[in-house]
Amino acid sequence: MHSPPNTLKLYIGKTFTGITVVPDDRWPSMYRVHWPDQPPSVMVNLTRAKDAAMRWVARAGGAQGRSLNWKATERRAVRPPMRLNNHTVGVEG
Repeated sequence: MHSPPNTLKLYIGKTFTGITVVPDDRWPSMYRVHWPDQPPSVMVNLTRAKDAAMRWVARAGGAQGRSLNWKATERRAVRPPMRLNNHTVGVEG
């Protein structure tokens, strides 16, 4: 399954938990936790989203002394300004 850009995936060691933290489409600094077989969480900031996901795994007994770690999907590529006749478009001078 393809994840949206800037998604964080929670792993226990090298095993993916199925939990992701995804940026909200409308509010750029807000995130939702996507749980396996449950609807996404309410919007929260990144710190709270990551904390909620890690607490859920700990409560479920999934970690059992193993390390929890996050892996990010690739970010969207940002194209450099377009150049036209050795001048940057939109820049005066």
